[in-house]
Order: sequence, then structure tokens, then C-alpha cells
Amino acid sequence: MLSVVIFIFLLSFLISAACIRVLLAQPLKIFQSRSNQQHHIHTGAIPRIGGLGIFISYLCIVVVTLYCFSFDFRVIQTHLAVFFGAFLAFSLGLIDDLFPLNARFKLFYQILIALISH
Repeated sequence: MLSVVIFIFLLSFLISAACIRVLLAQPLKIFQSRSNQQHHIHTGAIPRIGGLGIFISYLCIVVVTLYCFSFDFRVIQTHLAVFFGAFLAFSLGLIDDLFPLNARFKLFYQILIALISH
């Protein structure tokens, strides 16, 4: 069982690293760092596309795990609830990267996402 966990961890790491490397090589102006946002503390230009690579890796691992292992309906339901919450949180972060959102707005929706996912 430990070898399966290590394999899934390494697969997730490799997929994430590859996705981030490919995404950073693409000159997408929409994901360039904006210096006029007050809630960012970076002093230089930081690309904001890394979360997409991490989410793609997570999606691949969820699909591989659900495909390779036979679970009962209750376990699959739990996995899908966690995935749905992660998707909503990722979407909120992506929207915040594209269009700066108010901190209170984000906090409200993060709490709402947690309540929906639970």
C-alpha cells in the first residue's frame, strides 16, 4: 500500500512540474503579474499560472485513482465532494488572478465553498 501512495505522489509531482513548465513557457499576457494590485506583496513580476498546473495534476490523480481502484459508492461520493470543492476554490483563485476581487468577497465565497463541500 505504501508503494502505491509513493507512486501516486511521484506521478502527481511529475505531472504538476511538467504542466507548470509548459504553462510558464507560453507567453499568456492574461496571466502576467499586475503590479497595481494592493494585496500582492511581490516586488518583481511573478507569473500567476502555476495554480492551473497544480489543478491539472490534481485532476489527473483523481481520475487515475478512481479508475485504478474499486471503491464503493460512499468513497466515490466523498472523493467527488472534495474534487468539487477544490474545483470551486481553484475557480475563485483563477478569477481573482484575472480580475482582482475584494478580500471580503473572496472570504465569503471561500466559507461558502467550504460549507458546500462539507
